[in-house]
Amino acid sequence: VLDHVEIVLVGGEEKEAKPKASIFHKALQLAELTPEQCIMVGDNLVADILGARNAGLGAAVWIAPTPLPLDQVAHAPD
Repeated sequence: VLDHVEIVLVGGEEKEAKPKASIFHKALQLAELTPEQCIMVGDNLVADILGARNAGLGAAVWIAPTPLPLDQVAHAPD
């Protein structure tokens, strides 16, 4: 995976971790992108999906480790 990634931020090494918007905003700044230009893909509804919402990202895609009906999901993905 790291062959395809230019920016890696680790929550434990940053001031704040997901779902705080600041770590997403730092990644956006490093990538020189706006939130609307980005899509979050993750497997955690709180850290990834809620985090994407907190940061105002263009979309949030959930790779569900255990599929749930979306009406039972607290932080709905796109």
